[in-house]
Amino acid sequence: VSALRASYPDWFMSKDKLQLPDSDVDAALSKLVDAHPEAEVNTLDGVKFDLAEGWVHLRKSNTEPIIRVYAEAESMEAAKALGDRFKAELLALLQASPVFRKKILASHIVGSSELVHFCVHYFSRWTCTSIMRRPQQWLPKWQKP
Repeated sequence: VSALRASYPDWFMSKDKLQLPDSDVDAALSKLVDAHPEAEVNTLDGVKFDLAEGWVHLRKSNTEPIIRVYAEAESMEAAKALGDRFKAELLALLQASPVFRKKILASHIVGSSELVHFCVHYFSRWTCTSIMRRPQQWLPKWQKP
């Protein structure tokens, strides 16, 4: 068994994770795939990039708002550098296209207007406010009757 093991090269694995901002993760992963045409990509369980210098596997957690980042290369330093490179690229893509979310908490009709209490999530921050609005006020011009 020792002789067989000695015939294989030594490879080292780096394990890390990336906290996910509120953004479209699937779109960012798709852009990351497009940015690496040199890689052989497998999307069976997350996204795995097979490269000449090693591989990187990015996988969304089902229980936490994170992506697990696994990398393997010929040295521990190279594996960590490869994982860090893809982690940084993905984070830049996630931060470049934040998801703008609005949560309507409550709404009350007051005369001919509506009092709306809502929160907006943008760049990982919630801001809450209340406004008075008339019907059709938030519709784009092409949607107004």
